[in-house]
Amino acid sequence: MKRVKHSPDDRYLERVMDSSSAVPMNKSRDETLVTINGTEALVSNMGSDVAVVVTHPWKLVGGSMHNNVVSSVVRFFQSLSVTTLRFNFKASIGRGYSQVEQLRECCSFLLQNANIVSSRGSPKHNEEANNPSTIILIGYSYGALIAGSAMPLIDECIGYCGISTPFGVSHWLTLFTDKHHIDNSTLRPKIPRLLIQGSEDKFTSKESFASRIDSFPKESTTGAVLSGADHFFHGKERIISSAISQWMLSVYPELCGDLTNLKSVKFEIPDHDDDKNGELSSHSLDREDSSNCSFFSW
Repeated sequence: MKRVKHSPDDRYLERVMDSSSAVPMNKSRDETLVTINGTEALVSNMGSDVAVVVTHPWKLVGGSMHNNVVSSVVRFFQSLSVTTLRFNFKASIGRGYSQVEQLRECCSFLLQNANIVSSRGSPKHNEEANNPSTIILIGYSYGALIAGSAMPLIDECIGYCGISTPFGVSHWLTLFTDKHHIDNSTLRPKIPRLLIQGSEDKFTSKESFASRIDSFPKESTTGAVLSGADHFFHGKERIISSAISQWMLSVYPELCGDLTNLKSVKFEIPDHDDDKNGELSSHSLDREDSSNCSFFSW
């Protein structure tokens, strides 16, 4: 098994979470604002066994948890009664190690303390409710680099989706530590992963995108080029949810072909064995299912 690389300052060392009783909250719509070790996060507790955590673009250019793509993705999963969490990265310039640690802390919060957040439609905390036991990571732009890097470090992760991963400029965004983050995202080859790219993305060409995906595990990686979309997906956010839906139905047999089962199904966690000799089926999607998408698998 490949070893996950650690940063020189060892920021991957686990930190003690704030006690659940000390987490400040502020209710807004169907999401609750919580603070996790200084990180502002919005949690929608749907009581599902799986939770989806979504990360945002580079803060230096205005990225936040209120980004159009991030908001669209969390609302999509909330409509399926799936627990979601989105948060704001603290730093804007750096190597990405602290952002990976933030993401890990947020996932730990969900796995251990989600039940203290008010459930949808309930004005009270539900401390007797079960916490989610599995996590799906979804990152957009810079957030895709961070989510992919954190994926092998979160034992409960069962899936990863990178939307518009900025392969063409990733070295600038991470002060030339992009190889570390991208290499991490290729570990744990049995975890299903989806990489989405707009056909008009100006930061990464379709050729570069295809070349990058060649480095990901062939047996578990699906690539999707969404026709007519650029890096920002303004006005085209829904085709992202469509692509994610088709991918999930194709790679998770537990759903039995019905995405509404997400709210109640219990997923098995892929083991950590880096078994390159194992035969896992490639996941291909029927192109005729969506005129907006050109799907291909590695």
